[in-house]
Amino acid sequence: MEDWVAISIDSVAAAKALHNAGHYRSCVSRSYFGAYAAVASALEGAIQYPDGREGPGHAALPSLIKSNLTGLSSGARQSIKQDIGLLYKARLEADYSPSASCDEEMARIALRAACAVQRE
Repeated sequence: MEDWVAISIDSVAAAKALHNAGHYRSCVSRSYFGAYAAVASALEGAIQYPDGREGPGHAALPSLIKSNLTGLSSGARQSIKQDIGLLYKARLEADYSPSASCDEEMARIALRAACAVQRE
């Protein structure tokens, strides 16, 4: 059975491969999920997930980061919140808005943000 850390590592590796292959929308999606999984791992034991779920709700993530990742500096928490917000918005556009531009630059930005969240 995998854990959130393994899922995060796998998702970011997939995002890198997708970026290199020119699959920018899919890169953005995997980048977001890699960052989400890294945060879910950090939150384990600190919060109770909703019934039937093994991870936090996506909309709740920014407030959970702020109030539960207290082992990190406030600057680190703010940076993670910003990166998660950027990634979530980009992921929604990539997955649900065919008319939205999702080019190589957006994929690169998403990948950098996901890597930054993993590092923190």
